[in-house]
Amino acid sequence: MNVQTNIESENLVDQANQVVQTAMLDAVPAAIMTCDVSSLVVDYANPKSIELLKSIEHLLDIKADDIVGTCIDIFHKKPEFQRRLLADRGNLPHTATITLGEEILELHIEAIDGADGSYEKAMLTWSVITEKLKSERETKRLFQMIDKMPINVMTCDPDTFDINYANETSITTLKQIEQHLPIRAVDIIGSNIDIFHKHPPHQRKLLSDPSNLPHSANIAVGPESLRLDVSAIADDDGSYLGPMVAWSITTDNVKMAEEVTGVVTDVSGKAAEMDQAAGRMLELAGSANEMATSVSTASEEMSNSITEISSRISEAAQFSQEAVEEATQASEMVERLRTAASEIGQITGMIENIADQTKLLALNATIEAARAGDAGRGFAVVASEVKSLSEETSKSIDQIRGHITEIQDVSRTSSEAVTSVGQQIQKLSEISNDVAAAVEEQSAATAEVSRNIVGLSEASAETGAAAQQVKDAAGSISDASDQLEKSVKDFVS
Repeated sequence: MNVQTNIESENLVDQANQVVQTAMLDAVPAAIMTCDVSSLVVDYANPKSIELLKSIEHLLDIKADDIVGTCIDIFHKKPEFQRRLLADRGNLPHTATITLGEEILELHIEAIDGADGSYEKAMLTWSVITEKLKSERETKRLFQMIDKMPINVMTCDPDTFDINYANETSITTLKQIEQHLPIRAVDIIGSNIDIFHKHPPHQRKLLSDPSNLPHSANIAVGPESLRLDVSAIADDDGSYLGPMVAWSITTDNVKMAEEVTGVVTDVSGKAAEMDQAAGRMLELAGSANEMATSVSTASEEMSNSITEISSRISEAAQFSQEAVEEATQASEMVERLRTAASEIGQITGMIENIADQTKLLALNATIEAARAGDAGRGFAVVASEVKSLSEETSKSIDQIRGHITEIQDVSRTSSEAVTSVGQQIQKLSEISNDVAAAVEEQSAATAEVSRNIVGLSEASAETGAAAQQVKDAAGSISDASDQLEKSVKDFVS
């Protein structure tokens, strides 16, 4: 009687323990199932297991609520392997990952012994890790992208300021300036950002507060220049995780900017010189135009004088009794003609000097335009046009000089003729004819001089216009140089 009572008491205790254990398993927030090792039939599934099974129920041949009492073979394509695995307690614990349709399950199997210590059940703790694996793969992919992208990226702890990440590109780039750092590039992770700064407290204060970010700066590491662009990294709830710096070595860019700035300064100076030369050319063109006007007036006066001579000679032929008096007047007129011709010669010399100076200025403008490169092509064209106009002016001056020489020769002949008239009245008629012929030649020469003077005046006007174009172009170069210098400063800042 006592033995039976003891047995019943032990059974009640076992039942109570089972109830407690079941209640505890039901409350566990992990999916748990157990199966009998002899039949491999599921004999328990806690609520979390039923919940997870319902999420993948479309992939099973059974309803989630009917899982208890079902053989575990429904989860495996090759049940023989699982049966051999669970049959031997020595194979446990065992962890595995299986694929069920598009879902991935992670399994952890433990052995459960009975009261006598024998292997009675297998307990499965499992979870659906499909999204977890996708997230892990995506995270790995993103890290690989960051590691491989051609941008230097580093992050650090916001409290200790120890570098906790540097992508492969950063390590490779740091090797280029490794000789200027206190550590090797491969040892950069775990080191402190202070190695990059002469005044660490300033950087620490800046990076500890995310409200200071984003922030950009240029720093020097030895002879190298680095460009830093710092931004804040935060988690889903907005908590500050630390700063991330995207950086690059800008030493070559800074050197290039300095060289470009030097070129811009030189171009600006040349543009100023060109502007001064163009201004001088404008002045010379104005002077040439004024002189051409003066020569034109003198030519007109000479033409009037020749007309007067012709009239006097006609009167001498008609009125021989006034031949001597008319001869004297003719001599005076010829003298005026010679004086006017001499004045024209002097003015022609001045015009020739102006043409030579214009040609020299055109040559200087061509040289300056060549130095300016592509930007000076327009100036080169203008300078070439100015040079051509100068050469045409020189040719016209040569023609004028020839005509002036001819006028002087004719004037000499006229003077001798008039003297001969005074000495030999009896040959007045013959001399009158000779003088008339000479006057006709003088008239033709004077007309040619007038035409050439008009051409010279037009050439002077064109020279002035070309000089104004050069001056305007010089101003454009100066403005472009200023703009380029500003762009270079923006590029390196």
